[in-house]
Amino acid sequence: MRLASLVKRLYLLNLLSVLALCPILKGFGADLVVTDPAPELALSLSPTYVSKNIFRGQQIAGPSFQIPLQADYGAFTALLFSCSDLKASSNLRLNFHTSYLFNIGHTLKLEPLFNVFTTPREDTLNPLYVAGKAVGEQLYHTQYETGLGTEFTLYGFKLQPRYFYNTTIKGNTYELYTKYDLPLLSLGTEINFTAKIGAMHDKNLTTPVISQVPRGVVAYPLNLQTHYTVLGVSIPYQIKRSVSVKLGWYYNQSSSDLSQNLPAGTVSGVEKHIVTHAGVFSSQIEFKF
Repeated sequence: MRLASLVKRLYLLNLLSVLALCPILKGFGADLVVTDPAPELALSLSPTYVSKNIFRGQQIAGPSFQIPLQADYGAFTALLFSCSDLKASSNLRLNFHTSYLFNIGHTLKLEPLFNVFTTPREDTLNPLYVAGKAVGEQLYHTQYETGLGTEFTLYGFKLQPRYFYNTTIKGNTYELYTKYDLPLLSLGTEINFTAKIGAMHDKNLTTPVISQVPRGVVAYPLNLQTHYTVLGVSIPYQIKRSVSVKLGWYYNQSSSDLSQNLPAGTVSGVEKHIVTHAGVFSSQIEFKF
């Protein structure tokens, strides 16, 4: 099975990078514990409908259909995520994510992350894309991101602080995610409560382009800073061992500043302050293999 072979190779590469941190962790008196010494490959496919596609506080599409394909091999996870706007067939996004979760001692987990975001076609419905094109700039179609997260449980709440650095647009993202599950034993299910706060700083959305004019005026990059809060609730239900459904709703609030850092004495550039509030409904069916 080619997929299984690929996942195992990625697993070994991530494991080697993690083991390279062992001397550093030992220096702080921490013991690294491999989560699963004899891992098995598990696959899941989760077609999902969302009434709005919001990513890190920014609405990037309207009603959308998402197809996450996830492979887990012990503590290693690989995720291929596609998303298509149902009102614009040209708005297609593909994301690839890998991570490795391992224990430090008995209470703390550490998770190196790597993400690739790509938009194969021009996203003409994205207001940030339109703003970039209006000043003669070109958005990056593919972005690469590295990150590091931790995970621990406090009074029944799962806490996940995470940091991401986008190597393409030189941006920093900070997130704190928490989750609490309330069992509903009489109904054979539970209620999942989630919350997330995050901030993105110094996102250079576009690459500088020299304008085709006699004086050769430089178009400076667009910068984005965003702060966002997400509150959600969902209810999963197990139909059978390998099939489950989940209905959810979450509220997103964000505040963004879009600007250009221009030298003193030049004409004013793009300056926009955007505040958004949105409620999003989602429905998902998950198949495990």
